[in-house]
Amino acid sequence: MRRWYLVAAALLAVVVAATGTWFALRPEDAKPGAASCANPAAPGTEKSPATGGGIPAPGGGGLTIVEGGFAQVQDGGQVSVGAVIENNSRQVAYHTRFTLRATAAGGATALRPGQQLLIEIPFIRPGQRAIAGNVAAVNGAQKVADARIDLVETRWAPESDTESFPSIVTVLDTAEPPARDAPNVPLQVTSNSCGELAQRGAMLIYRNGGGRLVGGVYNRDRYPGERCSPGTQATRIRTFWEAPPDADPSRSEAAVLCDVAGFVPDPRESDQPVN
Repeated sequence: MRRWYLVAAALLAVVVAATGTWFALRPEDAKPGAASCANPAAPGTEKSPATGGGIPAPGGGGLTIVEGGFAQVQDGGQVSVGAVIENNSRQVAYHTRFTLRATAAGGATALRPGQQLLIEIPFIRPGQRAIAGNVAAVNGAQKVADARIDLVETRWAPESDTESFPSIVTVLDTAEPPARDAPNVPLQVTSNSCGELAQRGAMLIYRNGGGRLVGGVYNRDRYPGERCSPGTQATRIRTFWEAPPDADPSRSEAAVLCDVAGFVPDPRESDQPVN
């Protein structure tokens, strides 16, 4: 009997050792519970500038701004601007940059000089309607006659790489509806990414009771463990300024910005985004 136990123990040791070696040597994404999807492929460095208000894609279609709106807030000292950008191409728009402009009645700029207003949206998938929002300081007590978001440039990913880019969906947290002028708006963000992505801030646009866009805001705060991880998680966006007078907080839309490759500043560029 003793010999039988020794043989059985030896066989078990061989099985355990072989199993351990198999788990150690096989690819990480083959282990139980790990995601099995392709890593996103960042496109080259070639940039497509905006022309005529949009950015055409090489394969047809492109980025266009399909909605816009603004409001002066903080007793007229700030202007809140929002927009919706549609990607009607068959390619991912990567590192799309936009800025904000506002003019007074005479056509001159109404913004205080020296502000950094360039923001980058990490990626916009084909068919996606992405939001864009920001707040800027008004110069003096000017009344803003017009304010809008302007597209600047993007980089187009090859159509064959589209499915390597994850889908990230941000919604208002229905368990904690946004209160008017609350400093934080609770959100739920769901990502099907293979792993942790780089945080690039968050944006929110405001709508009135009829659904018309009446402003927007950007915040670049980064919250450890709350954003850009696979799955669904609770997070928030700090709005800093009061909501536009006509805004209905329950109709706000938000977007957590997650980058597949992170942001590495190009030292050759003098104009970098704030995020």
